[in-house]
Amino acid sequence: MARFEEKQVKSILNIHKYVDQWFWDKYSLSVYQGCQFNCIYCYARSRKYNKNSGNNDIIYIKKDPAFILDRRIERARMLPPDIVAMSGVCDPYLPAEKKHRKTRDCLEVLEKHRWPVHILTKSPLVLRDTDILANIAKETWASVTFTITTIDSKMAERGELRRIRNVDDRVESFIIDNMDICDVESFSGISI
Repeated sequence: MARFEEKQVKSILNIHKYVDQWFWDKYSLSVYQGCQFNCIYCYARSRKYNKNSGNNDIIYIKKDPAFILDRRIERARMLPPDIVAMSGVCDPYLPAEKKHRKTRDCLEVLEKHRWPVHILTKSPLVLRDTDILANIAKETWASVTFTITTIDSKMAERGELRRIRNVDDRVESFIIDNMDICDVESFSGISI
């Protein structure tokens, strides 16, 4: 069972030297460190990204990420708006997000400053934030990529050790095209 601890950070926005060729982002941010999904294939399980816990027993919730992000964007003279990836290392819509709402808070900051966003997730919880994503899409650009490793539920059980929602729920969330209804581009990362 994952344990949650709050973590104070000085910065929340990571600036890439080059635009990421896969996800088109110049910036990335993660409001959580560690991942409740704990998928066996994920590089975020390594000690490089989660030094205190190789198997994600501890999930760090970054303290005041929206405030830190807002302050960083407002004070920056040489920080042009560009695509922000949420999240490169762990899913921004962990089950903990339902309670803590850190991802939603950061989306509101990006909406306020009219910054584009690209969300990578395997959780249907992203549908909760379609209102903000729709506003971002109207002003600039927003996209969501759903990770669907397989459509075989038995195989998913082996690869996704702590399955929170079943595969069919994710496929349904993507197929319904909830994002397209609000002009948010949606993609699927599927490996069958």
